[in-house]
Amino acid sequence: MKDLKKLSKKIYKDIMEYSEINSIPLKKLARDRGIPYTTFTTWVYKLKEGRIIPIRDIIILEEIMGKDYIFLSI
Repeated sequence: MKDLKKLSKKIYKDIMEYSEINSIPLKKLARDRGIPYTTFTTWVYKLKEGRIIPIRDIIILEEIMGKDYIFLSI
C-alpha cells in the first residue's frame, strides 16, 4: 500500500508541475480531453490525499502528460 500511496503522490505532483510549466489551468486540461471538470478535480484531490484512482483514469493522465506510471510501478 505504501507504494500505491507514493505513486499517487507522484502523479499528483506531476499534474501540478505539468499545469504550471505549460501554463495550462486544470480546467483546460480536463476540457481538452472531454473530462468533466468535477471528475478531474476529484481525481486530483484523491491523488493529493495519497489515494489511488482507477487504472483507466491513470491511463488518461498518462496520455495528457506523456508519462508512464502503470509500468513504472511494477
